[in-house]
Amino acid sequence: MPQAKVKSVRGAKMRKAPSNDPIVLVTGFGPHAGAEENPADAAVKGLHGFRVAGARVQAVILPSAYGAAARRLKASLRRLDPCAVVCFAAGPSGPFLLERTARNRDDDPRPDATRKVHRGVPIDRKAPAEVPSTLPLDVIRARLSAADIPSMASDNAGGYLGNHAFFQLMQAMPADRGVAGLIRMPVPSPKTDLAGKARLRLQAATAVRLIVGAAAERGVMFRAAAQALTPDGKGALPAVPKRR
Repeated sequence: MPQAKVKSVRGAKMRKAPSNDPIVLVTGFGPHAGAEENPADAAVKGLHGFRVAGARVQAVILPSAYGAAARRLKASLRRLDPCAVVCFAAGPSGPFLLERTARNRDDDPRPDATRKVHRGVPIDRKAPAEVPSTLPLDVIRARLSAADIPSMASDNAGGYLGNHAFFQLMQAMPADRGVAGLIRMPVPSPKTDLAGKARLRLQAATAVRLIVGAAAERGVMFRAAAQALTPDGKGALPAVPKRR
């Protein structure tokens, strides 16, 4: 059988994947209200179906609406049982923001795609105020730095859709299922010219591959360790209740 074609992007090797690989779920957002596109959308779509670090990438674009985004994310977790999840969202211009903390609060004046505005409301009244990311953020930052892509750790994921999905993700996927978290991608400033926008798109595509590669490696290792601990060695893990 011929070998699948391999793509290599600054050290992150990817190839079309067989269906029995462990899964890495990668999400972006569709357009917001008043916007024609979301920068996380195109970068995420380009990874769908490829294999990285022994895992198959499944890309899902979440609606830019609070309730609908959470429902699609949770449905994808149930359907795919991923070993790693990376949510991408738009951030301010500047470095990639490696978010360390999901906060249990929606608080942003911008409407979502359905024109709903959430100001100062908890996402889940029964949940803790904060939940940490479980992505290998130090590894991600080192790989981005090696590729001359600026990034920084952040403890403020904002109060808009990115943090909303981040918090819902960390509630729905307990730490003993795999690794998960949020990365916010820089968007061009209004003064960025066409050449600058093209450079940012190329940088985003490279960064996303490096980030997903690091997450996939950690998730595959995690899943393999979990399988080794099960009685039959096949990884038939029991259902885990949601973190409260």
